[in-house]
Amino acid sequence: MLPMKKVLVIEDNDALRRDLLEILSLEAYEVIGATNGRDGILLAEKHEPHLIICDVNMPVLNGFGVIAALQQNRQTASIPVIFLSARYEQDTVNRGVQLGAIAYLTKPFILSELLETIGIHIRD
Repeated sequence: MLPMKKVLVIEDNDALRRDLLEILSLEAYEVIGATNGRDGILLAEKHEPHLIICDVNMPVLNGFGVIAALQQNRQTASIPVIFLSARYEQDTVNRGVQLGAIAYLTKPFILSELLETIGIHIRD
């Protein structure tokens, strides 16, 4: 049996984070949750997930700071990051993509779209 793919969810909204962790667990992913960007970076370094789902607007360190920090660390630089945010302004979306996010989905998101995006981009 193949090992489960590991997904880190960095989301400051407790209810949404719990929902995402539960849904992804039911989809046979190993899941880890962080409440802010700083903790998310530490968990990424410790657990080396196959993919990260990250909110943009968070306390302590926002999603843009998270992706910049991840990319400066050889250990975490190649982990794909999906931004999930209520911010849908085109300049914000463009900034996320320019910083290296593989996708930028807006809240409220369509679950099937998120799962499809994860499935396409998760690394072996």
